[in-house]
Amino acid sequence: MCKLDLSRIQDWLDSLDEDSRNRVDMALHELALQGPQLRMPLVKLIEGSTTHALKELRIAKYHGHIYRILFCFGPDREAVMLVAGDKASHGMKHWYEWSIPVAEEMIQQLKDPAHCGLMLGS
Repeated sequence: MCKLDLSRIQDWLDSLDEDSRNRVDMALHELALQGPQLRMPLVKLIEGSTTHALKELRIAKYHGHIYRILFCFGPDREAVMLVAGDKASHGMKHWYEWSIPVAEEMIQQLKDPAHCGLMLGS
């Protein structure tokens, strides 16, 4: 079983309605069960990311919402959730234009022990 670090997206999770939260929780549970072995359709590598470690957890479309969570794995195989949102509400392309640089910066901070207690592998 893979550990999940939800601390960076907890406020977003808490803002979801009950049905949406249940759908997101099911995807997170599957990620916890399968860890790095989980593949499409639930997990996809973010192409064009400068870190080559950025992935997205893909929650099935629900009542017009298309929820995505960008994450990476630490050296201990812990899945670190970085950025979450509804790409339908931001516009598909715009959500990625905003979220990928934010997630990449978070990964760089996680690699720097001066910024964070968690140290991710290169």
